[in-house]
Amino acid sequence: MALDVIDDCSRVWVAPHACPAETIETALGAMDAADTGWGLPGLVLCDNGAAFAHPHPHRYRDKTLSSHFSRTLAAKGTRVIHSSPYHPPTCGKCERLHPTAAKLLTHFSPEPPASIAELQTRLDTVRAHYNTIRRHSAIGRIPPQRAWQNALTHGGPADLPRQTDATVHVLTVLTNGTLTLGNHILYLGRPHRHHPHPAAQRRPRHRLRPPRRAPRPPRDRPRPPLPRQAHPAPHAMTTHPQQDHTHCDTCPKTNP
Repeated sequence: MALDVIDDCSRVWVAPHACPAETIETALGAMDAADTGWGLPGLVLCDNGAAFAHPHPHRYRDKTLSSHFSRTLAAKGTRVIHSSPYHPPTCGKCERLHPTAAKLLTHFSPEPPASIAELQTRLDTVRAHYNTIRRHSAIGRIPPQRAWQNALTHGGPADLPRQTDATVHVLTVLTNGTLTLGNHILYLGRPHRHHPHPAAQRRPRHRLRPPRRAPRPPRDRPRPPLPRQAHPAPHAMTTHPQQDHTHCDTCPKTNP
């Protein structure tokens, strides 16, 4: 198997790390490979696997329970956040990379690798093709490495992502342990009553309605008349001396 590290903005395949199993050591090895070639990011999004998250069952509620993976990267200035439980689309960009990498591996090397080292060599070859030659549809049909080069900044521990569409407030917790922020009521617990607490509120996004379509101008020329239905031509009666129209239904009777 392999652990993949991908850049969220440019889609650069930062590091493929071949390993026999997903452990804390192999996860840190993948981040070391990413640091060697591209530098450490300011923020890492990962799933809730045993190699990334704390094994405690209440880790989703208690944010103070950090794993060894999170503490190791935090010491280097990188913050680790986790995806929603049982929701793979949160890490959808990395999940989408997996089938693409599998197809490229089958294309370049149809036979299975004999060792972990051989798999790592094949992954490095496929990654070079993915980053420099293959065009990505999500970034304007250009290779990911070109998108990386065109970026104004690459972020990092010293340049964390900024959120400009939110405001920060310092509010006082009420006696019942709740905090009112806009139309939302947050429960923090009675031990926090009468204490100030910071809260961030995101600005609402106002959607602009498209302009109404202008009425059509009046027609300068009259509409053409509708075509009339063609009627069959009346039956022509011949004057052949041997033709008898006595029993003809469509022609006028010649005999009384």
